[in-house]
Amino acid sequence: MNYQRILIEVLIILCYWFVEKLFSLVFINLKLGKQGRIHHPIVWTILLFALTWWNLGYYYIAYPLILIALLGIGLVIKQLISNHEFLYRPFWQQFWILGVGLMIVSYVVSIFCCHLPTP
Repeated sequence: MNYQRILIEVLIILCYWFVEKLFSLVFINLKLGKQGRIHHPIVWTILLFALTWWNLGYYYIAYPLILIALLGIGLVIKQLISNHEFLYRPFWQQFWILGVGLMIVSYVVSIFCCHLPTP
């Protein structure tokens, strides 16, 4: 396990969280008040995906990609069954929020799987 790499990744996550927090303090929408969105799940998903890719490399990153694709397909099927229609707005909100959770799990697993053999 490369502890320097993990420290750098944790610092990247903390720096982004700090910048996001400062950005929300400066540019908060006064109409929304305390209910305004501080965290942006799209950026968090992409950041965690990039860090997972950095840990796993080109070969094993396909597995989190497959899981993200299956998540999207599952959400579309769920929405079609329950509402009998597909609407983009609820889909994207659910997709990115669940994608963050999935990428957190993928990132934590990638920390411990850094020495996998590659073909």
